[in-house]
Amino acid sequence: MLVELLRQGATQNGGFFNTSYGFGHDQVFGLLMCYADYRWDKCVRCLNAAVSWVGAGCPYSRSASVNYDRCLIRYSNQPFFGAADQVDLAAWVVRSFNYTFDAANAARMSEARWALVGNLTEQAAVSPLRFAYNSSSYMDSKSNSLEMCALAQCRWDLVHDECTTCLGYLRNTLVRNIPNDTAGYCLGYSCYIRYNITGPMEIIAPPSSPPLPPAGY
Repeated sequence: MLVELLRQGATQNGGFFNTSYGFGHDQVFGLLMCYADYRWDKCVRCLNAAVSWVGAGCPYSRSASVNYDRCLIRYSNQPFFGAADQVDLAAWVVRSFNYTFDAANAARMSEARWALVGNLTEQAAVSPLRFAYNSSSYMDSKSNSLEMCALAQCRWDLVHDECTTCLGYLRNTLVRNIPNDTAGYCLGYSCYIRYNITGPMEIIAPPSSPPLPPAGY
């Protein structure tokens, strides 16, 4: 019942919905969110697939966390809204893009990348949608102008400080694991960072108006 409520709510609320179901010892808290770098139709397909998978794969579980490349579903008998997950904060770091390679001038690329990600972190933390996307230019060692695109996204229920902390953790994880790659992402259960120098991303356009900012900011 809860996962179906989440699917319906997220579909009607621009790709995010959190709620609780039941009372007392039988209460369960759930959340479903789309990631922003896919079209809306792909988001909806992911929402439907996530609900179907959880229903079939975890029919009697009181908690589950499932991360797809397009959406996230979480539910638990313990409340978790408003706080970043400090245990499984980073699900994985990926450098498997077909176009990923080591930068010709890693120092210049990294300077542009982390400056952009830092600005997006600040913007995402104060955005009602907890999301920011932008690009910036930099020169490589051969004086070629390259465009770095990046996004930063948190769950909508996170307050400002929790979003900032989560994105900072993912940034540091990327620095350690893929310091010279021209594209990469880090996907967590509470936030998400992606960057590349191959062109604009396909950013989702939610069909509904943004919600009010979460309480606490």
